[in-house]
Amino acid sequence: MSNYIEYQNKIAFHPGYYIKEIIDESGLTQQDFAHRLDTTPKNLSLLIRGEQRLSIDIAIKLSKMLGTSVNYWLNLQNEYDTLIAEFKSEKDAEEERQIYSYLNYSYFKDYYGLPDLPKKINEQIKEVRKFLGISSLTLLKKKRHHC
Repeated sequence: MSNYIEYQNKIAFHPGYYIKEIIDESGLTQQDFAHRLDTTPKNLSLLIRGEQRLSIDIAIKLSKMLGTSVNYWLNLQNEYDTLIAEFKSEKDAEEERQIYSYLNYSYFKDYYGLPDLPKKINEQIKEVRKFLGISSLTLLKKKRHHC
């Protein structure tokens, strides 16, 4: 995994990206930095590689060690999480539009009273989702196994 993710001209930087920069600029090894931070080298390595979320505990330790605020570090994690969720939502929306291309909105409009929404694909998708009672049209691709 990487400590940053690119998607459609946007980059989400994991807090580990910034921690790696600080370590590199300090001249310390990751092991020395981990000991000064009072964490394990493995934990720090996972964090730097973006394979682990920044915990409140580590955010507090970083703020004390570097003279920053705890919120600075927690905000970095929150911004990263938000962007990753947006990337996933955008990918899901693309997949939903592809699935929707197989449906006929007129059928739903004519037989089930969905509103007339000419050329408003995203609104039509929203109405079909609501009518079917599902969170995403991508669910239509998944096979359901009943006991």
